[in-house]
Amino acid sequence: MATVVKPRLILLSGYGRAGKDSVRKILEVHHGFSGGAFADCVRELALELDPLLEAMGGFMRYRIMLEHFGYETAKSMFPSVREFLVKLGHGARKVLGEDVWRRPMLAASSKARAAGIHFCISDARYADEANIEGAKVWYIERPGVGPANETEAATVPKLRRDLVIMNDGTLHDLEKRVLESLTMKQTK
Repeated sequence: MATVVKPRLILLSGYGRAGKDSVRKILEVHHGFSGGAFADCVRELALELDPLLEAMGGFMRYRIMLEHFGYETAKSMFPSVREFLVKLGHGARKVLGEDVWRRPMLAASSKARAAGIHFCISDARYADEANIEGAKVWYIERPGVGPANETEAATVPKLRRDLVIMNDGTLHDLEKRVLESLTMKQTK
């Protein structure tokens, strides 16, 4: 039986809808990881702003969209949700510095790792996010899934990949691939 040698910090990269959040959940539920996303703070800021966004032939409050549909469904059903979050995220990076979303997630991961808890960040899209010392970058690839926007098309393919996980089957298949990835000999 293979010994599981967990990386202390895993960064998940790949295009939107490739399965990064599913891999993070597998790591959290089945392998004792804690986790988060660089975009968590973007979503929190969006809730604070609670803008009216275009939906269903009219406008709806961002918070109401999330309450009724959930984050992923709202993003899929209403393009204005994804567009607003991307614009907010890029705008904050431009005005407040490229590490505005990175800082809080690094603090959370450092705190968890200091307590001996392995950590997973599910949305590495930029070089500064993927080049965290000691982190392993797992690229999640799903057939038929391409970049969600121009930023993903420009940044994600350039990120380093320590491991590629193909998400081309069932959730159970993905769970098996994550376990196989954890039991692989980890390189420096």
